Amino acid sequence: MNQNVFSPEERLYAAISHQKSDRISCAPLIESYAARFAAISNHDFLYDEEKAFAALAAIKAAYPLWDIRRSIYFIHHGSLQNKIGLLKSKMPGVDLPEDYEYQVVEYEAMSREDYRIIIDKGYKEYIQTFFFRAFRTSKEQIALAEEDLLNLHRKEKESAEALGQVYLYGAHINFPVAYFTTLRSFPEFIRDTYKAPELLCEAISIATDDAIAECIDLVGKTGIPRAFVGINRISSQFFSYGAFEKFVWPYLERFVLKLIEHGITPILHLDNDWTRNLAYFQTFPPNKIILELDGSTDIFLAKKLLGGRICLLGDVPASRFVLGTPEEITRICQKLLGEIGSDGGFILSSGCTLPYNARHENVAAFFHALESF
Repeated sequence: MNQNVFSPEERLYAAISHQKSDRISCAPLIESYAARFAAISNHDFLYDEEKAFAALAAIKAAYPLWDIRRSIYFIHHGSLQNKIGLLKSKMPGVDLPEDYEYQVVEYEAMSREDYRIIIDKGYKEYIQTFFFRAFRTSKEQIALAEEDLLNLHRKEKESAEALGQVYLYGAHINFPVAYFTTLRSFPEFIRDTYKAPELLCEAISIATDDAIAECIDLVGKTGIPRAFVGINRISSQFFSYGAFEKFVWPYLERFVLKLIEHGITPILHLDNDWTRNLAYFQTFPPNKIILELDGSTDIFLAKKLLGGRICLLGDVPASRFVLGTPEEITRICQKLLGEIGSDGGFILSSGCTLPYNARHENVAAFFHALESF
């Protein structure tokens, strides 16, 4: 490594491995906010990749310290939402005014009987069944849409690299247990844990193995040895420790360890409050994982329990970009940089996605705080 000025990739590697670097990396999750920053509609941002990449480039030009592109734009691209979307969505300029954020429509898309499809035919077969039910896409159309998504993923990587950024994610995987809570609807999933626990566990186990295989395959295709693992609504904010240890932890542990075994850095995107579950992550090998927090988990306790072992990414709460002041953003960033980032293993970021309606002066304060530090 150059001991004076690191490349974004070197700086990222240093954060993951708790080594010294020239400065702390910066990785806000910027997507639709870029549309507003560049004065284009959110519809154009989500449906026109060239305009989207130009909008993201405009932010990079304004704030050169932004060195890690953390977007998953390729997942949210408008033309793919009605073919292989994670769930049905209302899209700006289609179902909503053109400057609205897209909205996910949660409903009971999965039945308890669908667990049997996973057990008998595999997780991929079930996901294709879901796409057909939700969007009427055939297997041939699904395959074409997945190829389009992969190509857009590669383009986004190239776009980031052309700006001198490192692109963070080589795969995007929804952790199956978390995805089930969305597909089933949360109330029905909870009923399943009581009424069909063994059926549920068998389906989770098979889906976990299939998702691991898909993740390894995607990383091979993109050439980026890091994977976004989306995890929401399954911490002990929602589950007892007993339920967490039965329905969540064994499969999450398997997922993480298998990715590490294949030389992939799991980037665990922990939505909601994981404070009560932080100690579980102490069992993982050191310097192999990134935890992304969203403003709900106590990042200072995470530093106390996991510092020196796991890289923490966060965690200026999204709400403060909208409701806060530049002075407040500066104070939050200074505290994070000074207390969490003082000895490595830290990447400064927004807590989850930077809101579309973030105040421009608050975004500027975020970047300037790092520059001043």
